Amino acid sequence: MLTQVTTEVATEATTQVTTGATTSHRGRVRWQCRRALLELDLVLERFLERHFDRLDDSQLVVFEELLRSDDYDLWAMVNGSKPCEVERWQGLVGLLREAEAPEAPEPQRQVAPGVQC
Repeated sequence: MLTQVTTEVATEATTQVTTGATTSHRGRVRWQCRRALLELDLVLERFLERHFDRLDDSQLVVFEELLRSDDYDLWAMVNGSKPCEVERWQGLVGLLREAEAPEAPEPQRQVAPGVQC
């Protein structure tokens, strides 16, 4: 019984440490998204809002690798003026391109003729 309790406590502690490390790692990656190039900074900010929390651990590693690129090279890949030649980056570059476009505002609905809500 004592062995089982000890194992459960150890497992729970490992899970908490791993979760804390993952949260800490995600925080560092978020910080790396802050860029000097305004256009890229805005795209990365929208990417963080729309997609970042859904990245799994392997995608997070690839995203961090992509962020090591020079700002101008990364911006060129995002805006399409330079092809993304690294195959493992292509999916994330696609998401960044998607984030480049601001979200369209919701169309206004009319409740009655001439009345908008």
